[in-house]
Amino acid sequence: MNRHRLRTTTRPRESGIVLLVMMIVLVLVSATVMLDRLNSASQNRTADITQSMDALAEAKASLIGYAVSYPENFQPFGPGFLPCPDIDGNGSPNPPCGPNAIGRFPWRYMGLPDVRDGAGERLWYALSDNFRNNPKVPILNSETPGQLSVDGSGDIVAVVFAPGAPVPGQNRNAGPNTVTNYLEGDNATAGDSSFSRVATGTAPFNDALVVITRGELMGQVEKRVLGEVVNSLRQYRTSYNSYPWLSPYAKPLATPLVTGTAAVGSNSTTLVDTSRNFTTDGVQVGDMVLNFADGSRARVQDPVTATTLTLAGLNYGGTNSFSAGDAYRIARFNGVSGTREGHIPYHEANEAYATGFRVSWNLPDLPGVNDFSAIATAP
Repeated sequence: MNRHRLRTTTRPRESGIVLLVMMIVLVLVSATVMLDRLNSASQNRTADITQSMDALAEAKASLIGYAVSYPENFQPFGPGFLPCPDIDGNGSPNPPCGPNAIGRFPWRYMGLPDVRDGAGERLWYALSDNFRNNPKVPILNSETPGQLSVDGSGDIVAVVFAPGAPVPGQNRNAGPNTVTNYLEGDNATAGDSSFSRVATGTAPFNDALVVITRGELMGQVEKRVLGEVVNSLRQYRTSYNSYPWLSPYAKPLATPLVTGTAAVGSNSTTLVDTSRNFTTDGVQVGDMVLNFADGSRARVQDPVTATTLTLAGLNYGGTNSFSAGDAYRIARFNGVSGTREGHIPYHEANEAYATGFRVSWNLPDLPGVNDFSAIATAP
């Protein structure tokens, strides 16, 4: 009798254990399914971010390649210019672009496929005023500052954006170039020059971006320019069996040696100044003479006497001619161990030293840079 009651009291306990085991199994299965979904979502987000970063990097390399290759296609302009943004969504720029231009990245014009970010959206692009190719600024060189800034850091010439998926409040069917429907925060203000990588306040924000600084762009442009200079110097050397003389301009590597006024007897090949002693002043063969009266230049030849210098014409677009009363300056370029340093004579008249960019240029450290030789006309 006691054995019967013992068996009946253990059955509920066994059922409870079975039920507990089943609950644990269900929890484990649910957790596994949830983790799988989380992992899948995480992998998708990682893939989207990777695609966006790849698209931004490709666009950046393409823009730098365009700027470096610019003189190949748009003579007589030099390198460094960037295209206007696309404002109608067809992949081509819409010049002329106004101040602080922002719009879509002109992928078609750049010779790229329809490059998009991880959310399937086309990239956006902002351009510093003084680097735009239409209308061009009068001077563009290594000292031209970038006018854009990101998170307070300036000297930026261009910004490329991956807008990501739409956030609440954005209607991307409203128009192809309504910036507030694609970018957020500081990036969504059309017409200014300030942008950001991070959200401001609590508003939704999912923009990603890359910048092109002046240093990045002009560093590649400078390589291009130096390559052209070397090529031109070699051509000059081949034609004349010597290298061209230095530019007569005194800055930055030359210091004025003598200033004075030409006396009677001066002419296109002779400078006379009886108030000076050129020998005592240390004037040497090769020093550069600038005539302030007409802007002509010459270089000193043998012989150097106390009051008279024999000159060789350089022209540089003018005629060398001294008359009594003409003010002059003699500048000596700094030199070490028999060498001389000074400006390159980039425009010696009637000589073979090239002023244009006439050869192709490779940028091995910029993979993916496009060939723009097919572009026929400048926008």
